[in-house]
Amino acid sequence: MNSQRLIHSKHGPPANELPVVLDPGVVWRGAGIVVAIPALLVYTTGAELLILCRTRHGQMNDDEHSRASRQRLRNLRANGIPVELLWGEHQEHGFIYRAWIPFASNWCDTPSGDMILELEWPEVERAEHRVPGIREAAGRAAVLW
Repeated sequence: MNSQRLIHSKHGPPANELPVVLDPGVVWRGAGIVVAIPALLVYTTGAELLILCRTRHGQMNDDEHSRASRQRLRNLRANGIPVELLWGEHQEHGFIYRAWIPFASNWCDTPSGDMILELEWPEVERAEHRVPGIREAAGRAAVLW
C-alpha cells in the first residue's frame, strides 16, 4: 500500500467546524474502472470530497502511477474550479483521495446553489454531475468556536 500525505496550501476544511455530510451519488464509469465521489463534507467555506477509484485489474503501485493519478485528479472541477488534493492512498485495485474545493465569493450565488462536478479522465466517460443543496448544507455546518 502506497500511502502519502500530500502537501497542500493553507486552504482546507476549517478546524472549528463540524461539516454536513452529503451523499452525492457521483460516479464516472469506464471499461474496468470507476471513479466515484461517495461523500461530500460541506463546511461554511467549502467542501471536502472523498474520491474513490476502483479498477477491475490490478495496477502498478509505484510513485509514477501515483503521480499520474494525482495529475488526472487535477482535472476534477467543481463549478469550474479545480479541486485541491489534500491526501491520498493507492492500493492494488485503485485509490482513495481527499480533496478540497473552496467556495469562491460568487460560487454559491447561482440561482440553485448547486455544485456541478466535472472530470476529464481518459478511461472514463465524461459526464457532468449536479449535486443539489450545497448552499443549504453550508448554512447547517456547525461552527464550534
